Amino acid sequence: TIFFGGGTPSLLEPQWIEKILYTLNRFFNISMETEITLETNPGEAPKMRLVEFRKLGINRLSLGFQSLQPKLLTKLSRIHGPNDCFSTYQDAREAGFENINVDMLFNIPNQSPEVFEDDLKQVAKLSPEHISAYSLTVEKNTPFHTKVMNGEMTMPSEEIDLDMFEFCRKYLTSHGYSQY
Repeated sequence: TIFFGGGTPSLLEPQWIEKILYTLNRFFNISMETEITLETNPGEAPKMRLVEFRKLGINRLSLGFQSLQPKLLTKLSRIHGPNDCFSTYQDAREAGFENINVDMLFNIPNQSPEVFEDDLKQVAKLSPEHISAYSLTVEKNTPFHTKVMNGEMTMPSEEIDLDMFEFCRKYLTSHGYSQY
């Protein structure tokens, strides 16, 4: 597998992804069976760019929805909204992507279990091939960490975090998604 991630590599012009793939193929056999994933944030990859990435051999897209709640997205310093999530997903399907992952977060300050449950249900209705759901962690030396340490934000209790995890695991399993 090849994974373009750790930020928003979809902001790169397709020609640069093509050069990277060309260089990799000079040293490694990149066959048609190679899974090549590109991460993108909703609203940051126009449909024509997705079409170009697909033509280059990118065959899996990972969409960083994180949440479908505008206030929570703002709290996470995300610049997209729920409509961007749905339109980018639709654009990806129309661009030919048959393998899509959606990243979701739980344990966000002010996120109730009910809100997370609703978000997860909406994402599952899209039927992506994979859903990644992560508990938000507070990393030292980040602006988010500073806000938590200063009392500007309060993380949910461990009990709420665990409740969200358990719901997520059970719900996704019951909808055909396997945890690994």
